[in-house]
Amino acid sequence: MKIKIKDPIYHAEIYLFMSSYEEFEKYLKKYDANYKDDTDHYHLGKAVQAYITKNGWRTRHYYLWLRSFDFYDSDWQTLVHEIIHIALRVFDMKGIEIVKDLSNEPLCYYVDYLLSQFLHAINKANNQPLKPCQPAMDYMKENLKIKKI
Repeated sequence: MKIKIKDPIYHAEIYLFMSSYEEFEKYLKKYDANYKDDTDHYHLGKAVQAYITKNGWRTRHYYLWLRSFDFYDSDWQTLVHEIIHIALRVFDMKGIEIVKDLSNEPLCYYVDYLLSQFLHAINKANNQPLKPCQPAMDYMKENLKIKKI
């Protein structure tokens, strides 16, 4: 199952993909011939950056693959771990620098927001809606000056 994650701040193409790893890998190879898996096997989850070419345009898509999400400790750890990978890749794409000496509020709020959106997607699959992470959205809209690329 593939579900699009809304990203009104950075406008990144982000998707949750819940399936077997074999199904996920088959999907990526079907839509992006340049995708190469550099690791043999993933047990719980993985963040992937893939390039999709359509009508001569090449766009970057981000996928968070989860085998399943049953609300165990390991599921939460995997989800947050992979969201951070995606957030860092989106920041890299947008040219947003991570500075060690600062509190990195943009990254922290973006991870908060993405966690909320991924939980919405997971719960949508299970018919259990959640409320959005409004404080993270408000902070990003009001305090960040982002150039649209």
